[in-house]
Amino acid sequence: MLFDTYSTQAAEASLDSLWLKTQVISNNMANVDTPNFKASNVTFEEVLAGASRQMNKEGKELAVPETESIRAGGQFQTRVTQDIWSSVRVDGNNVVLEREQSELWKTYAQYSYLLDRISGHYGAINAAINGMKG
Repeated sequence: MLFDTYSTQAAEASLDSLWLKTQVISNNMANVDTPNFKASNVTFEEVLAGASRQMNKEGKELAVPETESIRAGGQFQTRVTQDIWSSVRVDGNNVVLEREQSELWKTYAQYSYLLDRISGHYGAINAAINGMKG
């Protein structure tokens, strides 16, 4: 895509990861009373590790070919892990509802922020294009 830069692809991949994290947290919360249920977690190391690789010497972002994007299963990967070793309660369940609620709100805030950033980026492009017409 013409205006698809590495930073927008990273932001979009992060949105996908945050959406997955919301689903995982919701599943953890839904199973708070399920005996022997083990909570899952979402990590973003791969997304963050790749963020510094696509900058040139002046620190300007480089366009990433579509084949390297998240849609093609490239460098933007999210990992879901399960904590199988800890137990919080006698029934073997390790979900801490307060922690999950806190993570859900934090994830919502991050998602909202990234969505605003992406909207602002495309809004600026739209304004520049409309400015050229006038």
